[in-house]
Amino acid sequence: MKGGFQYLPPKTGEEMLGWVIRATFPTGPRRELRWHDGFIVEQRRFEPAAPAAAYQAYRLFFTIDSQAEWVHEPFDGKDLCFRKAHLLGTKVAESELVRAHRCLKQAEEDSD
Repeated sequence: MKGGFQYLPPKTGEEMLGWVIRATFPTGPRRELRWHDGFIVEQRRFEPAAPAAAYQAYRLFFTIDSQAEWVHEPFDGKDLCFRKAHLLGTKVAESELVRAHRCLKQAEEDSD
């Protein structure tokens, strides 16, 4: 992946909060696949009855439309990538996380 991104997550768990990501999904009237900028706004660890089945889930916030989507490990596709840890700009500012949470809360209230 060019441009300072990689397919494997550089960290795990809460260390990923605010991490800059890019994801591909259909956009526009022609539903063309394009890269979209976003960041991880929330994380959860799920621990089913079988300990080996435990996994992390991350909620991605996309700045283009203030929408969010949950994804979970393992990340085996080429439609999600993470900013490389050794580069500048790996995480958004705390104020961006707060703004994203406000947007998501408002969207939930509007849907009620």
